[in-house]
Amino acid sequence: MTLFRRPQPTLVAALLALTGTASALPGASLQVGMPAPPITAARWFHGTPVSAFSTGRVYVVEFRSARGAATPIVTALAQKNVRQASVLSVSVAEPGADLEQQATELAAFVRSQGPRLKYALAADTTNRPLAQTWLQAAGATNLPVAFVVGKDGALAWIGHPAKGLDEAVATALRELPPHVKARTPSPELALRQRVAALRRAGKPREALAAIDEATASDPILARSFLSLRMSLLFQLDAAAARAEGRKLADGLYRNDPPVLTTLAGILLAQREPADKAYALTLAERACEQTGYDDVGMVSLLARAQAGNGNPAKSVEVLEALAKNIETSGGANTPELQKVRGEIATYRKTAKMPAPAGSEPAEAPNQGLLVPR
Repeated sequence: MTLFRRPQPTLVAALLALTGTASALPGASLQVGMPAPPITAARWFHGTPVSAFSTGRVYVVEFRSARGAATPIVTALAQKNVRQASVLSVSVAEPGADLEQQATELAAFVRSQGPRLKYALAADTTNRPLAQTWLQAAGATNLPVAFVVGKDGALAWIGHPAKGLDEAVATALRELPPHVKARTPSPELALRQRVAALRRAGKPREALAAIDEATASDPILARSFLSLRMSLLFQLDAAAARAEGRKLADGLYRNDPPVLTTLAGILLAQREPADKAYALTLAERACEQTGYDDVGMVSLLARAQAGNGNPAKSVEVLEALAKNIETSGGANTPELQKVRGEIATYRKTAKMPAPAGSEPAEAPNQGLLVPR
Protein backbone atom coordinates (compact mmCIF):
# COMPACT_ATOMS: atom_id res chain seq x y z
CA MET A 1 0.00 0.00 0.00
CA THR A 2 1.28 3.42 -0.89
CA LEU A 3 1.93 5.41 2.25
CA PHE A 4 1.39 8.77 0.65
CA ARG A 5 0.21 10.19 -2.60
CA ARG A 6 -0.12 13.76 -3.65
CA PRO A 7 -3.54 15.13 -2.66
CA GLN A 8 -6.33 14.78 -5.16
CA PRO A 9 -9.22 17.25 -5.13
CA THR A 10 -12.25 16.02 -3.26
CA LEU A 11 -15.60 15.94 -5.01
CA VAL A 12 -16.34 19.52 -4.09
CA ALA A 13 -13.53 20.69 -6.33
CA ALA A 14 -12.99 17.79 -8.69
CA LEU A 15 -16.57 17.06 -9.67
CA LEU A 16 -17.93 20.58 -9.52
CA ALA A 17 -15.05 21.92 -11.61
CA LEU A 18 -16.10 23.82 -14.71
CA THR A 19 -15.73 22.08 -18.03
CA GLY A 20 -15.66 23.42 -21.54
CA THR A 21 -15.67 27.01 -22.65
CA ALA A 22 -18.12 29.68 -21.64
CA SER A 23 -19.70 31.75 -24.36
CA ALA A 24 -22.89 33.81 -24.37
CA LEU A 25 -24.71 32.00 -21.54
CA PRO A 26 -27.96 33.15 -19.94
CA GLY A 27 -27.62 34.58 -16.45
CA ALA A 28 -23.89 35.28 -16.59
CA SER A 29 -22.84 38.90 -16.46
CA LEU A 30 -19.27 37.98 -17.44
CA GLN A 31 -18.90 35.99 -20.65
CA VAL A 32 -16.42 35.21 -23.38
CA GLY A 33 -16.00 38.20 -25.68
CA MET A 34 -16.43 40.75 -22.90
CA PRO A 35 -13.56 42.92 -21.65
CA ALA A 36 -11.67 41.22 -18.83
CA PRO A 37 -12.28 42.80 -15.41
CA PRO A 38 -9.29 44.53 -13.82
CA ILE A 39 -7.37 42.76 -11.07
CA THR A 40 -7.84 45.36 -8.40
CA ALA A 41 -7.11 45.23 -4.68
CA ALA A 42 -5.15 41.98 -5.00
CA ARG A 43 -2.32 41.27 -2.59
CA TRP A 44 0.73 40.22 -4.60
CA PHE A 45 3.30 37.70 -3.38
CA HIS A 46 5.34 36.97 -6.49
CA GLY A 47 5.85 38.36 -9.97
CA THR A 48 4.93 41.70 -11.48
CA PRO A 49 1.52 42.96 -10.32
CA VAL A 50 -1.04 43.20 -13.13
CA SER A 51 -3.86 45.69 -12.74
CA ALA A 52 -4.66 46.15 -16.45
CA PHE A 53 -4.19 43.90 -19.45
CA SER A 54 -1.80 45.13 -22.13
CA THR A 55 -2.93 45.01 -25.74
CA GLY A 56 -1.07 42.42 -27.78
CA ARG A 57 -0.34 40.05 -24.90
CA VAL A 58 -2.20 36.94 -23.77
CA TYR A 59 -2.96 36.38 -20.08
CA VAL A 60 -3.99 33.29 -18.14
CA VAL A 61 -5.72 34.09 -14.85
CA GLU A 62 -6.30 31.03 -12.69
CA PHE A 63 -8.34 31.21 -9.49
CA ARG A 64 -7.63 28.47 -6.98
CA SER A 65 -8.49 27.64 -3.39
CA ALA A 66 -6.30 28.83 -0.56
CA ARG A 67 -5.28 25.23 0.16
CA GLY A 68 -3.43 24.33 -3.01
CA ALA A 69 -0.80 25.48 -5.46
CA ALA A 70 -1.56 26.33 -9.06
CA THR A 71 -2.76 23.38 -11.12
CA PRO A 72 -0.04 21.47 -13.03
CA ILE A 73 -1.36 22.65 -16.40
CA VAL A 74 -1.03 26.29 -15.32
CA THR A 75 2.47 25.68 -13.97
CA ALA A 76 3.47 24.06 -17.27
CA LEU A 77 1.97 26.90 -19.29
CA ALA A 78 3.94 29.44 -17.29
CA GLN A 79 7.18 27.61 -17.99
CA LYS A 80 6.42 27.11 -21.68
CA ASN A 81 5.00 30.50 -22.64
CA VAL A 82 6.92 32.87 -20.41
CA ARG A 83 7.75 35.22 -23.32
CA GLN A 84 4.35 35.08 -25.00
CA ALA A 85 1.83 34.97 -22.19
CA SER A 86 1.54 36.15 -18.61
CA VAL A 87 0.27 33.56 -16.17
CA LEU A 88 -1.35 34.67 -12.92
CA SER A 89 -2.56 32.47 -10.08
CA VAL A 90 -5.00 34.06 -7.62
CA SER A 91 -5.63 32.40 -4.26
CA VAL A 92 -9.20 32.81 -3.02
CA ALA A 93 -10.00 31.95 0.59
CA GLU A 94 -13.43 30.96 1.80
CA PRO A 95 -15.55 33.66 3.48
CA GLY A 96 -14.35 34.41 7.00
CA ALA A 97 -10.96 32.75 6.57
CA ASP A 98 -7.85 34.14 8.25
CA LEU A 99 -6.24 36.17 5.47
CA GLU A 100 -3.08 36.82 7.44
CA GLN A 101 -2.62 33.09 7.84
CA GLN A 102 -3.15 32.71 4.12
CA ALA A 103 -0.51 35.36 3.49
CA THR A 104 1.96 33.51 5.71
CA GLU A 105 1.39 30.30 3.77
CA LEU A 106 1.71 31.96 0.37
CA ALA A 107 4.94 33.69 1.37
CA ALA A 108 6.31 30.35 2.57
CA PHE A 109 5.28 28.71 -0.69
CA VAL A 110 7.09 31.38 -2.72
CA ARG A 111 10.24 30.85 -0.67
CA SER A 112 10.06 27.09 -1.12
CA GLN A 113 9.76 27.39 -4.91
CA GLY A 114 12.51 29.93 -5.47
CA PRO A 115 13.43 30.48 -9.15
CA ARG A 116 11.19 27.58 -10.22
CA LEU A 117 8.10 29.74 -9.71
CA LYS A 118 7.38 31.16 -13.16
CA TYR A 119 3.88 32.55 -12.64
CA ALA A 120 2.71 35.59 -10.70
CA LEU A 121 0.96 34.84 -7.43
CA ALA A 122 -1.69 36.98 -5.74
CA ALA A 123 -4.50 36.66 -3.21
CA ASP A 124 -7.95 38.17 -2.98
CA THR A 125 -8.51 40.65 -0.16
CA THR A 126 -10.92 40.99 2.74
CA ASN A 127 -14.18 41.68 0.91
CA ARG A 128 -13.24 39.26 -1.88
CA PRO A 129 -13.60 41.72 -4.78
CA LEU A 130 -11.95 39.40 -7.31
CA ALA A 131 -14.25 36.53 -6.40
CA GLN A 132 -17.18 38.83 -7.04
CA THR A 133 -16.03 40.51 -10.27
CA TRP A 134 -14.61 37.36 -11.86
CA LEU A 135 -15.96 34.14 -10.38
CA GLN A 136 -19.45 35.07 -9.31
CA ALA A 137 -19.97 37.23 -12.37
CA ALA A 138 -19.05 34.26 -14.58
CA GLY A 139 -21.26 31.88 -12.62
CA ALA A 140 -18.28 29.84 -11.39
CA THR A 141 -19.19 28.10 -8.14
CA ASN A 142 -16.03 26.07 -7.51
CA LEU A 143 -12.30 26.11 -7.93
CA PRO A 144 -10.03 25.89 -9.83
CA VAL A 145 -11.23 27.91 -12.79
CA ALA A 146 -9.13 29.69 -15.42
CA PHE A 147 -9.75 32.66 -17.68
CA VAL A 148 -7.82 33.37 -20.86
CA VAL A 149 -7.55 37.04 -21.80
CA GLY A 150 -6.82 37.54 -25.49
CA LYS A 151 -4.55 40.07 -27.14
CA ASP A 152 -7.48 42.47 -27.46
CA GLY A 153 -8.09 42.46 -23.68
CA ALA A 154 -11.31 40.46 -24.01
CA LEU A 155 -12.06 37.10 -22.44
CA ALA A 156 -11.28 34.34 -24.92
CA TRP A 157 -12.03 31.29 -22.76
CA ILE A 158 -13.39 30.32 -19.32
CA GLY A 159 -13.18 26.82 -17.88
CA HIS A 160 -11.43 24.25 -15.75
CA PRO A 161 -7.65 24.34 -16.38
CA ALA A 162 -7.55 20.63 -17.25
CA LYS A 163 -10.35 20.91 -19.83
CA GLY A 164 -8.86 22.68 -22.80
CA LEU A 165 -6.74 25.48 -21.36
CA ASP A 166 -3.70 24.50 -23.45
CA GLU A 167 -5.70 24.72 -26.65
CA ALA A 168 -7.34 27.97 -25.57
CA VAL A 169 -3.96 29.61 -24.96
CA ALA A 170 -2.62 28.37 -28.29
CA THR A 171 -5.68 29.79 -30.03
CA ALA A 172 -5.33 33.14 -28.27
CA LEU A 173 -1.65 33.32 -29.19
CA ARG A 174 -2.56 32.81 -32.85
CA GLU A 175 -4.97 35.72 -32.50
CA LEU A 176 -7.83 34.21 -34.48
CA PRO A 177 -10.80 36.42 -35.38
CA PRO A 178 -13.53 36.69 -32.72
CA HIS A 179 -16.04 34.65 -34.75
CA VAL A 180 -13.59 31.74 -34.81
CA LYS A 181 -13.12 31.89 -31.06
CA ALA A 182 -16.80 31.47 -30.30
CA ARG A 183 -17.66 27.96 -29.12
CA THR A 184 -20.66 26.06 -27.89
CA PRO A 185 -20.72 25.78 -24.08
CA SER A 186 -20.81 22.34 -22.50
CA PRO A 187 -24.18 21.23 -21.06
CA GLU A 188 -22.64 21.07 -17.59
CA LEU A 189 -21.31 24.60 -17.73
CA ALA A 190 -24.59 25.91 -19.11
CA LEU A 191 -26.45 24.25 -16.25
CA ARG A 192 -24.04 25.64 -13.67
CA GLN A 193 -24.51 29.14 -15.00
CA ARG A 194 -28.28 28.71 -14.98
CA VAL A 195 -28.27 27.43 -11.40
CA ALA A 196 -25.93 30.23 -10.30
CA ALA A 197 -28.26 32.82 -11.82
CA LEU A 198 -31.26 31.33 -10.01
CA ARG A 199 -29.40 31.34 -6.70
CA ARG A 200 -28.37 34.96 -7.16
CA ALA A 201 -32.03 35.75 -7.83
CA GLY A 202 -33.03 34.15 -4.54
CA LYS A 203 -34.73 31.13 -6.17
CA PRO A 204 -33.17 28.04 -4.57
CA ARG A 205 -36.23 25.88 -5.23
CA GLU A 206 -36.09 26.65 -8.95
CA ALA A 207 -32.33 26.00 -8.92
CA LEU A 208 -32.89 22.58 -7.33
CA ALA A 209 -35.59 21.77 -9.87
CA ALA A 210 -33.24 22.71 -12.72
CA ILE A 211 -30.60 20.32 -11.40
CA ASP A 212 -33.10 17.49 -10.94
CA GLU A 213 -34.51 17.92 -14.42
CA ALA A 214 -31.09 17.99 -16.10
CA THR A 215 -29.58 15.08 -14.16
CA ALA A 216 -32.58 12.73 -14.00
CA SER A 217 -31.28 10.46 -16.76
CA ASP A 218 -27.57 11.21 -16.48
CA PRO A 219 -25.85 9.52 -13.49
CA ILE A 220 -22.47 11.05 -14.30
CA LEU A 221 -23.92 14.56 -14.32
CA ALA A 222 -25.91 13.74 -11.18
CA ARG A 223 -22.68 12.78 -9.39
CA SER A 224 -21.06 15.98 -10.59
CA PHE A 225 -23.89 18.09 -9.19
CA LEU A 226 -24.31 16.14 -5.95
CA SER A 227 -22.67 18.68 -3.64
CA LEU A 228 -24.56 21.64 -5.08
CA ARG A 229 -27.83 19.73 -5.01
CA MET A 230 -27.36 18.67 -1.37
CA SER A 231 -26.50 22.21 -0.32
CA LEU A 232 -29.70 23.49 -1.92
CA LEU A 233 -31.73 20.69 -0.36
CA PHE A 234 -30.40 21.49 3.12
CA GLN A 235 -31.39 25.10 2.53
CA LEU A 236 -34.95 24.11 1.59
CA ASP A 237 -35.66 21.00 3.68
CA ALA A 238 -33.01 19.85 6.13
CA ALA A 239 -34.88 16.68 7.09
CA ALA A 240 -35.19 15.60 3.47
CA ALA A 241 -31.52 16.43 2.90
CA ARG A 242 -30.45 14.24 5.83
CA ALA A 243 -32.53 11.34 4.58
CA GLU A 244 -31.21 11.75 1.05
CA GLY A 245 -27.61 11.99 2.25
CA ARG A 246 -27.86 8.77 4.29
CA LYS A 247 -29.53 6.95 1.43
CA LEU A 248 -26.73 7.91 -0.97
CA ALA A 249 -23.89 7.30 1.50
CA ASP A 250 -25.18 3.88 2.53
CA GLY A 251 -26.24 2.87 -0.96
CA LEU A 252 -25.05 4.08 -4.36
CA TYR A 253 -21.92 5.86 -3.09
CA ARG A 254 -21.00 3.60 -0.17
CA ASN A 255 -17.62 2.77 -1.72
CA ASP A 256 -16.97 6.14 -3.34
CA PRO A 257 -14.49 8.03 -1.09
CA PRO A 258 -14.74 11.41 -2.90
CA VAL A 259 -18.53 11.42 -2.58
CA LEU A 260 -18.36 10.30 1.05
CA THR A 261 -15.91 13.12 1.74
CA THR A 262 -18.19 15.65 0.08
CA LEU A 263 -21.23 14.52 2.04
CA ALA A 264 -19.19 14.62 5.24
CA GLY A 265 -18.14 18.21 4.53
CA ILE A 266 -21.74 19.27 3.95
CA LEU A 267 -22.91 17.60 7.15
CA LEU A 268 -20.11 19.20 9.16
CA ALA A 269 -21.47 22.60 8.17
CA GLN A 270 -24.82 21.82 9.84
CA ARG A 271 -25.60 22.65 13.45
CA GLU A 272 -27.19 19.38 14.58
CA PRO A 273 -24.84 17.11 16.60
CA ALA A 274 -26.29 14.08 14.78
CA ASP A 275 -25.18 15.56 11.45
CA LYS A 276 -21.65 16.09 12.74
CA ALA A 277 -21.54 12.57 14.16
CA TYR A 278 -22.59 11.06 10.83
CA ALA A 279 -20.06 13.28 9.05
CA LEU A 280 -17.36 11.68 11.20
CA THR A 281 -18.61 8.23 10.22
CA LEU A 282 -18.43 9.10 6.52
CA ALA A 283 -15.00 10.72 6.82
CA GLU A 284 -13.63 7.65 8.59
CA ARG A 285 -15.09 5.39 5.90
CA ALA A 286 -13.52 7.47 3.13
CA CYS A 287 -10.12 7.38 4.82
CA GLU A 288 -10.34 3.64 5.45
CA GLN A 289 -11.06 3.05 1.77
CA THR A 290 -8.05 5.17 0.72
CA GLY A 291 -5.60 3.90 3.33
CA TYR A 292 -5.45 7.19 5.26
CA ASP A 293 -2.99 8.59 2.70
CA ASP A 294 -5.10 11.22 0.93
CA VAL A 295 -4.19 14.57 2.47
CA GLY A 296 -7.54 16.23 1.75
CA MET A 297 -9.56 13.35 3.15
CA VAL A 298 -7.47 12.97 6.28
CA SER A 299 -7.68 16.73 6.83
CA LEU A 300 -11.46 16.52 6.65
CA LEU A 301 -11.44 13.59 9.06
CA ALA A 302 -9.45 15.72 11.50
CA ARG A 303 -12.03 18.50 11.16
CA ALA A 304 -14.82 16.02 11.80
CA GLN A 305 -13.08 14.70 14.90
CA ALA A 306 -12.64 18.22 16.23
CA GLY A 307 -16.22 19.05 15.30
CA ASN A 308 -17.32 16.14 17.46
CA GLY A 309 -15.32 17.41 20.42
CA ASN A 310 -12.15 15.36 20.04
CA PRO A 311 -9.32 17.60 18.74
CA ALA A 312 -6.76 15.31 20.39
CA LYS A 313 -7.81 12.59 17.95
CA SER A 314 -7.36 15.13 15.14
CA VAL A 315 -3.75 15.57 16.25
CA GLU A 316 -3.22 11.82 16.32
CA VAL A 317 -4.46 11.15 12.79
CA LEU A 318 -2.61 14.14 11.32
CA GLU A 319 0.65 13.23 13.01
CA ALA A 320 0.39 9.77 11.44
CA LEU A 321 -0.18 11.42 8.07
CA ALA A 322 2.80 13.74 8.54
CA LYS A 323 5.00 10.76 9.37
CA ASN A 324 3.86 8.98 6.20
CA ILE A 325 4.59 12.06 4.10
CA GLU A 326 8.10 12.33 5.53
CA THR A 327 8.72 8.60 5.04
CA SER A 328 7.70 8.93 1.41
CA GLY A 329 10.26 11.68 0.83
CA GLY A 330 7.93 14.61 1.26
CA ALA A 331 9.98 16.57 3.78
CA ASN A 332 9.46 20.35 3.67
CA THR A 333 6.80 20.15 0.96
CA PRO A 334 3.81 22.53 0.99
CA GLU A 335 1.59 19.54 1.82
CA LEU A 336 3.64 18.70 4.89
CA GLN A 337 3.72 22.34 5.98
CA LYS A 338 -0.08 22.47 5.84
CA VAL A 339 -0.46 19.27 7.82
CA ARG A 340 1.94 20.56 10.46
CA GLY A 341 -0.03 23.79 10.61
CA GLU A 342 -3.24 21.87 11.22
CA ILE A 343 -1.56 19.83 13.91
CA ALA A 344 -0.50 23.02 15.69
CA THR A 345 -4.05 24.36 15.56
CA TYR A 346 -5.64 21.20 16.94
CA ARG A 347 -2.98 20.94 19.64
CA LYS A 348 -3.93 24.42 20.75
CA THR A 349 -7.63 23.58 20.68
CA ALA A 350 -7.02 20.42 22.71
CA LYS A 351 -4.73 22.35 25.07
CA MET A 352 -1.91 19.93 24.30
CA PRO A 353 1.69 21.08 24.74
CA ALA A 354 3.79 21.41 21.60
CA PRO A 355 6.37 18.65 21.12
CA ALA A 356 9.79 19.41 22.58
CA GLY A 357 12.04 21.18 20.10
CA SER A 358 9.27 21.86 17.62
CA GLU A 359 8.75 25.21 15.96
CA PRO A 360 5.34 26.84 16.05
CA ALA A 361 3.38 26.44 12.82
CA GLU A 362 0.46 28.30 11.47
CA ALA A 363 -2.82 26.66 10.51
CA PRO A 364 -3.93 26.61 6.89
CA ASN A 365 -7.23 27.81 5.58
CA GLN A 366 -9.76 25.07 5.00
CA GLY A 367 -10.66 25.82 1.66
CA LEU A 368 -13.05 25.92 -1.14
CA LEU A 369 -14.91 28.75 -2.58
CA VAL A 370 -18.64 28.22 -2.35
CA PRO A 371 -20.31 31.57 -3.07
CA ARG A 372 -23.72 31.96 -1.47
